[in-house]
Amino acid sequence: IQQYYDTTDIGTFPERLKPISRQPHLTDLDTAINYNEIFEQLQQLRLAIYAPSAFILPSQLYKYKEEESTTGHRLSIEEREQGIQRLMNIQLLKRLESSVNSFRLTLGRIRDYMQETLDAIARYQQGDKRVSVDDYESVDGDEDEQDFTIGKKKNRILLEDMDSISWQQEIKGDLEIIRLLLTMLESITPEHDSKLQQLIADLRDKFAHPINGNNKKVIVFTAFSGSHQDAINKGVKAMKERGGEYWQVPYLPIDPADIGREYEPIVRINSQSGKGGVAFIMDTYFGFKLPKSMHREFANVIQAISEKQGEVTPEQIMQAFRDEYLNSKEPIHFRKLKVDDLSDDIDSEFDTCVHVTYTDDGKEKSFEAVGNGPLDATVRGLREELGCNIKILDYDEHAITAGAGSQAAAYIHLLNAESGQATYGVGVSSNITRASLRAIFSALNRLGIR
Repeated sequence: IQQYYDTTDIGTFPERLKPISRQPHLTDLDTAINYNEIFEQLQQLRLAIYAPSAFILPSQLYKYKEEESTTGHRLSIEEREQGIQRLMNIQLLKRLESSVNSFRLTLGRIRDYMQETLDAIARYQQGDKRVSVDDYESVDGDEDEQDFTIGKKKNRILLEDMDSISWQQEIKGDLEIIRLLLTMLESITPEHDSKLQQLIADLRDKFAHPINGNNKKVIVFTAFSGSHQDAINKGVKAMKERGGEYWQVPYLPIDPADIGREYEPIVRINSQSGKGGVAFIMDTYFGFKLPKSMHREFANVIQAISEKQGEVTPEQIMQAFRDEYLNSKEPIHFRKLKVDDLSDDIDSEFDTCVHVTYTDDGKEKSFEAVGNGPLDATVRGLREELGCNIKILDYDEHAITAGAGSQAAAYIHLLNAESGQATYGVGVSSNITRASLRAIFSALNRLGIR
């Protein structure tokens, strides 16, 4: 601008200072782990969790065919996964480069994913012969930090087609390393995070010695694109807990109430939003506290909508929730429940008998079954009634409203052991048992079981 335009009226631009390069240590604690020790541990990771195809039995390989890549070269599942394994180490180092806490969060999510997979293998070994796992098709270098996984799920691989014992052993070995790293990072709290403390010191120096007059502005660049909603949520919560006099919330420079606004409408959902944003909307606006393992499932529903229309409003999110879960009542629809207590019956090995009435495409049907509690009895009855092998993987419940007319929400994570598919069902009622049964039928319809 100075070379080609007359800047007499505006004056010259300020002198551009040279960048300051910082290379802080990981921590100021002499006894804590260092970068070299972390790298040594990462080098030992085999990351078998991301390469299930390497354990497919030779006799079953024909089921998992090669596919054409965009370059015309035919990439097998195994070739893709080998590339993902190599890039995974790079991704972990990138997280460590960003911050200790980012690295810790990523390790925690990988640990949880490994444990979930080991649990699936355990279910298979206990008799669920149709349990399946996912392989991955690509690596996204800018994956949202709060949803960090490597690649995108593509193919389903049945555990019965794999050497599950060898895969299990490999995962357990990696899990030990991940847990060791997390343990060794526990002592590096924010007060002992050298990079964070260096940043704080630089900011304080900037504020104490402003340049260009009284310019105290600071621009902070961060590596993650989709975690701002989670940061805002945690920031608001932390501010309330400490009872701070001043407004201090990440990404929100002022209190929205000061200009007649509320915080909630500022959290907006589009195709780039992470699962935490959708779960936050459901909790804050509508009182539904989705189980953590359900976040991804429902976020995928909302992402499909946002890819078609752009931004999704809270009302549209709630309507999608109704359509997908609460109104999933066809072809089978729960109608009535009667529960009898068998705890005094010394001849029965079960403590509950249920009489369930439902409709199948509008035709009324019913069954009677026994079990240990209404849910167990209902599942046993549905297995006989529908000829299916279903199992409850997880169950959550909570009150939506308080008072005499309160409503409860129940969440059932249901597995079809024959296909290996699992999904959530949701039910709402003033009676928690009825809400639970509605959730079971909701999941049945979503799985296509009848």
